[in-house]
Amino acid sequence: MKKIGKYLVRIWLVISFFFVVASLVLLGLNGGRIGNLLSTYSIVNAAFYEMPDQEALWMGLNEGLVSGLGDPYSEYITKEEYDDFSERLQGGFAGIGIYFTVDEEGPLVLHIFEDSPAQSAGLLVGDRMLAADGVSLEGLDSEEIALLLKGEEGTSFRLLVRRETEVEEELYLTRAYVEVESTYAAKIKDTNIGYIYISNFTMVTAEQFRDNLIAFGDLDGLIIDLRNNGGGQTTGAYGVASLFLPKGPIVYEETRNSISMQEADGGNLDLPLVVLVNHNTASAAEILAGAIQDTNRGLLVGEQTFGKGTVQRFYQTLDGDYIKITIARYLTPNKRSIHGIGLTPDILFPMTEEEYVDALYAEIEPNPENDGQLAKALEMLQP
Repeated sequence: MKKIGKYLVRIWLVISFFFVVASLVLLGLNGGRIGNLLSTYSIVNAAFYEMPDQEALWMGLNEGLVSGLGDPYSEYITKEEYDDFSERLQGGFAGIGIYFTVDEEGPLVLHIFEDSPAQSAGLLVGDRMLAADGVSLEGLDSEEIALLLKGEEGTSFRLLVRRETEVEEELYLTRAYVEVESTYAAKIKDTNIGYIYISNFTMVTAEQFRDNLIAFGDLDGLIIDLRNNGGGQTTGAYGVASLFLPKGPIVYEETRNSISMQEADGGNLDLPLVVLVNHNTASAAEILAGAIQDTNRGLLVGEQTFGKGTVQRFYQTLDGDYIKITIARYLTPNKRSIHGIGLTPDILFPMTEEEYVDALYAEIEPNPENDGQLAKALEMLQP
């Protein structure tokens, strides 16, 4: 009886082997590659000094296939990670109430909101954030860092920071809901020029932006500030673009086999326009800036933008995990690809990180005397 059982197991293994091989062939892998993959699997299982965790091996295989694309925006994630991401994306999270940027030295705190968890815990402008609950923030992008800082309301975590004095300190923060408008509007002092800063794009950014314009009344010109805007919901960028663009393309999405267009309604608002951009202007913010530049609707002033010009989508695997994969690239109305390149401003005007902190976060009102790029934009709008 035992011999029959062993015989059936062998038959099952052979059938499984040929099924795997056939599946891989159908996916386009040749025999040599299949053989090499199976030999790698065999060597790892036989030679490693401890018994390998089979779940971890197969997870590594899945992750390796996606990482083989060489695309930093494509990744294999577990169902739990996807559920957590979806919850945060839908607004089911709380934060600590800061603006920060990421440069070659890591995340730098730029602004702290009044009555926020960050303020209560003693976080300061100029602090370098080093780790959250023991997880190093080194090498992470702004989105990855934001996800670590956010979480359920009332939950606490430890944040290791390095002060401007080079002293390291660990702070304890409790997450809370912080109401933050995605736009800030004011008139430039002693002018009839409007200024609207967009920190990021949300589902309601376009509505907030329209309300800002209505509150201004008649203007002689407008400055849209997209500096340090890392993107967000593309619908917000489309809505703002539609106010200014003639009827026609805002952006194209080009896949491997097709190209589609997001079209402006043709608001074509007759208002002189300058857009401020810098190296942290990315994704949806680049869509808006690129559309304004390509349609000659306004001038870009500042520095070369980040160059995030691709579209990602989630696909579920048979095991219930997910692959976030780049499915298309954005093209400007003139069908320029900006991915990895960014947008070149019509007027280049570099500033240091310290100057950006003073310009964007040190003062309540926009001040051309403290902000060279803003002063240049104002110069372009005045007769």
